[in-house]
Amino acid sequence: MYFTHTDCSKSPAYGFSKFNPQLYYLYQDGVTGTYLSTTLSLNKNNFPFPMATMLNQPIHTDIPAGNKLVWNVRITYAFNKK
Repeated sequence: MYFTHTDCSKSPAYGFSKFNPQLYYLYQDGVTGTYLSTTLSLNKNNFPFPMATMLNQPIHTDIPAGNKLVWNVRITYAFNKK
């Protein structure tokens, strides 16, 4: 499932968002895990700082280092954003 360029408001000058949910299975060195990952991005037209967040949640895992929620927020700079 992947949603892209979803309008944030009725005004086309406001911006858009992207939402990417993923379900994946990982096999690593004989141990396995199932994870849910999602990325949400918020962008404003004519503004050079898009913001995004990423979440990675284990559903069931036997991987010792992969048993906790991973979350981050990023702000990037877009050169020549018009």
